[in-house]
Amino acid sequence: MKKHTNATLTNVATVATSLLFLTHAHAATMAVNGGSMSLDLDSSIFNALFLTTNDHFGATSSNSMTLATITNPTTPGDTTDVWTGLPFGVNPASISSPSGRTLPGTTLTYDSSNLTGTALGQIGLGGLTRFNGAAGLFYIGDYQLLYNATRATGVYSGWYLQNTAGFPANAFDFANVSTNVTGSGFTLSGDLVPNSDSFFALYGLTGTDMGNFSFTATAVPETSSALLGALSLAGLLTRRRRSA
Repeated sequence: MKKHTNATLTNVATVATSLLFLTHAHAATMAVNGGSMSLDLDSSIFNALFLTTNDHFGATSSNSMTLATITNPTTPGDTTDVWTGLPFGVNPASISSPSGRTLPGTTLTYDSSNLTGTALGQIGLGGLTRFNGAAGLFYIGDYQLLYNATRATGVYSGWYLQNTAGFPANAFDFANVSTNVTGSGFTLSGDLVPNSDSFFALYGLTGTDMGNFSFTATAVPETSSALLGALSLAGLLTRRRRSA
């Protein structure tokens, strides 16, 4: 009876080991776990909207501020009246939101061999830009970076930024995009061009190049349920052998 048990355990262990290697060999799914974005805004376009100056808050400062603090005109930004190199950071999957804010988390996964064909979820970006205008304060940020294949027409790449600061609405589409995918993440760079469903379309700016962007994502292999199952089974078999 003992020989039969050992043989059975050996066979199951072989299956578990095979599953482990098979899963590892096909583990191309990546999960975004960090990165950053930089925006260069065309100040002449914003000035034409009577948004004459701005205060920018990077992720480190803005992610800890309440909405009341950010919208207080006496709260200084990290930079003031600077329109290029505005920094944003990739948020973790789980992030706490200060009062009045809803900070987006990062859930994007993709297959490293086909980024746009497999991208699922969102990339949450910390950072906010507050504009000072004739009608008072206007602020955008706390972006979600999303991909939608139906938006990939003409110069548009399918990647776009959705504003969640104060109101949810599409802000900029990524156009004329250059993409580079590596084993540890991917990069995107190109132009900021509002699509017809952007709130900037209300100002007649559909299709207008409003600036540039550069984005870098770091990613790690996503642990699959099959791999976890194989590891759990291998551990169970090891414990049973030791008991035997």
